Amino acid sequence: MELERVKSRGTSGNTWAVVCFLVFGLMPAYWKQLSNIPPRELVAYRIIFSFIFTMSLLGFQGKINKIKDILSTREKRKYIILSSISIGLNWLFFVIAIGRGKVLEVTMAYYINPLIVVLIGVFILKEKLNRYEIISVLLAAIGVLTITYRYGKAPIGAIIIGATFAFYGLFKKYAHVDSIMGLAIEMLLLVPFAIGYILFKEFNGTGFLREIPTHTFVTLLFSGMATVVPLMIFSIATRLVSLSTIGFAQYISPTITLFLSIYIFKEPFTTSHLISFGFIWLGLIIYTISQTMKKQI
Repeated sequence: MELERVKSRGTSGNTWAVVCFLVFGLMPAYWKQLSNIPPRELVAYRIIFSFIFTMSLLGFQGKINKIKDILSTREKRKYIILSSISIGLNWLFFVIAIGRGKVLEVTMAYYINPLIVVLIGVFILKEKLNRYEIISVLLAAIGVLTITYRYGKAPIGAIIIGATFAFYGLFKKYAHVDSIMGLAIEMLLLVPFAIGYILFKEFNGTGFLREIPTHTFVTLLFSGMATVVPLMIFSIATRLVSLSTIGFAQYISPTITLFLSIYIFKEPFTTSHLISFGFIWLGLIIYTISQTMKKQI
């Protein structure tokens, strides 16, 4: 029904894809407003409000009763548990990076994410790479090594954020559950830990809730919506356009985040960063073109 309404309004898939990745790209600006909240508490609140929002959506759609059926399937349950762990870790390292003023690391994470997916395919799924994919991965590796050599340490945050999101995508693929239902179940599995952690901090006297400014709390209330709405837009876009279009459009997101980090958050973007990102961009261009050619064969 949702898809038919979208089509009837004449909204093109390309528009939805662009809007989706524009929103994803601007999200660091939203989370930056909450950087005064300790990362673990922020993730806990995000889980709680995402749980409330997704369950409300499922309740409105009359789909809550399907959760039991999905969790009763051993194979689906296994992959949803793994995806919930992956997204929890991804959110944690994401907000840590944002809070520490390392939005550039977040940018790098989502640029290298497709190439991490390729490595997962090689080492875990035993897939074979063509020469273009090998070149792409090597160029991305050179990009990461360049920044490592310049600053004496690897961009661990970027690698962890990129890797956890790549594994999240892998587990979601094998779970065969739609994005909103899947996220709702993931939040259902994580919310007891989130509530437990918040209660522990509050009763311990070290919680943030009693000291949180009103405007920060209001912003925090929208974290569930800020998490779920982009996924809903993405779900619509993927049903209206080809995967190759999504493949190209996904780079809108980190590109916007890159501009945010440089021009809004004033993070230093040195020659070393330019060289590093240059190798990664070149690898992505080769990879994306090779994937498009592969789909056309």
